[in-house]
Amino acid sequence: MRPEIEVREKHELVTRGPYSHIRHPTYTGTLLVDLGATLLFLNIILVLGFLARVAIAYKRAVLEEELLSSPDGFGESYKQYMQGTGRFLPKLTRRRTPR
Repeated sequence: MRPEIEVREKHELVTRGPYSHIRHPTYTGTLLVDLGATLLFLNIILVLGFLARVAIAYKRAVLEEELLSSPDGFGESYKQYMQGTGRFLPKLTRRRTPR
């Protein structure tokens, strides 16, 4: 994880492992840990902090997806990848397999 949202030279679009189901598994994992701590302690500060982190993760994911689906990123390949995967959770609909 880096603060800058960028596509680096020799950047590779990974679509295997957890990325075969969701586009941002790192954000999902971090938010689930944060949610667990928030529910464990039920503290208003933790609740507000968790909501802020959800908002930040959502905004950052949208910005990343805009870059990665642009010609400066992976373009059409990423757009197709987005159609078959969920942002933070797996899509509930089944993927269609080409015949």
